[in-house]
Amino acid sequence: MATPSSEERETTIIVESYATEQTPLLLNTAAKDNSFSAEKPFPTFQLTIVFLIQLCEPITSGVIYPFINQFVRATGITNGDENKTGYYAGIIESIFFYAEGFTALPWQLVSDRIGRRIPMLIAPLGLALVTAGFGISTSFSSLVIFRAGQGILNGDIGVSKTVLIELAEPSQRAEVLSWMPIVWSLGTILAPCIGGVFASPADRWPNSIGHVQIFRDHPYFLPCLISAGLALIAFFLAAFGLKETSPTILRKRKAKSLETSETGQVLEEDSSNASEQSFLSILNRPVLLLLAVHCFFNLSTTFYSALQPLVWSTSIENGGLGFDAFTIGTANTVFAVPNAILQFLFLSKSIRAFGPKAATVTSFVGSVVLICLFPLQTYFARENGVVDWRVWSVITIQLATSMVFYAGYGSIMFFAIDASPNPESMGTIQGLLQTVGVIVRGLAPAMATSLYAFSHENDVLGGNFVYAVLALLCLFGVCVSMLLPRISA
Repeated sequence: MATPSSEERETTIIVESYATEQTPLLLNTAAKDNSFSAEKPFPTFQLTIVFLIQLCEPITSGVIYPFINQFVRATGITNGDENKTGYYAGIIESIFFYAEGFTALPWQLVSDRIGRRIPMLIAPLGLALVTAGFGISTSFSSLVIFRAGQGILNGDIGVSKTVLIELAEPSQRAEVLSWMPIVWSLGTILAPCIGGVFASPADRWPNSIGHVQIFRDHPYFLPCLISAGLALIAFFLAAFGLKETSPTILRKRKAKSLETSETGQVLEEDSSNASEQSFLSILNRPVLLLLAVHCFFNLSTTFYSALQPLVWSTSIENGGLGFDAFTIGTANTVFAVPNAILQFLFLSKSIRAFGPKAATVTSFVGSVVLICLFPLQTYFARENGVVDWRVWSVITIQLATSMVFYAGYGSIMFFAIDASPNPESMGTIQGLLQTVGVIVRGLAPAMATSLYAFSHENDVLGGNFVYAVLALLCLFGVCVSMLLPRISA
């Protein structure tokens, strides 16, 4: 009997790890006959490529924030009226998330049909082009078009999450998924740094970069070019190193390697039917519950993300802390380093020890605590008229609590695996989760900031009405998360 090639052996192992009752019997038997290893080696290089692609989302979406207001004014759309800047900048910032949200599911459906590799190549390459295009735009309409393009191409983030799950063995998933919040945190740190440091480089470094004409004509091109360069690196690494992980595609490849065309035909038809049935039966009770939990989790994270800079930058007499942008940025950056280290060291171990449900419920409880600490900060600040040690103590507790809060990004993914009726439906579930999450992230900031303005303008509950409403919504999220089943990591 001929020894299978390394490619066939790898395909066999991946397919076998996804074998279920719906897996064709002939294929399952063939996989068992040809299996050479009980578990795949840890796919470090493959995971590095996927995480780099994921890193492109927070960087390309957030790099514009330090300079978007100036960029909008430079297009002339405001006609010199600075009061209109926020309106037009808001359009630019929001269009990204709506474009991403409405294309996340189509990305997944396409990847279910043609495989994961092609979408994972198209997205970073296209993202590099539209991000660079954004930086050299001269009109507001072109900003909107290129920003929408960024959102559309970032819609494949759900595909990348599916690839992470498919790459890892069940025993490896806790460690792999624990890296997701670390990558996201790194992106949210790097994005404003790139946007703030490298905007208007001709003015900042007139004796060097100032001699380059394109940077004089387009002062916001350099930070966009750096972000585009990262996406381009991700594309080249994926082009030369990323392997296919779709169970459907791998089954078809395995079928073609069988000796008789008759057997191959049976396998291909069976796997095709399984793929079609998965979408029709996808909205079962576990999936609907998972979507509800994911919705509330994104509400909670976005409420906190929207309120923090608003509360911290508002003057003390108006119910805030009076921090400047440098203080806010420094506090978050200093916190991000130990957060990443602790997540790396303990998150996967915690999920294994206590289970994904405990980690998810704890994350939701943390969201309630985070919201409730805002009025305590402002109370101490108003009492003395300055930010004293008590305020900083509460801020420290709040930032420490957010470490637990962000663990939910990884733990929720285990329920996506558990809720999937079959391996082929994993991509569709990830697409639905991504769609729900991005739409919520687009709506929640306006909800939080509007409630904040309403509470203070009308002095409802002494300006604390916003915290009461948002804390109740987060508490409802705790109740919903407690309905999740107990599963092992």
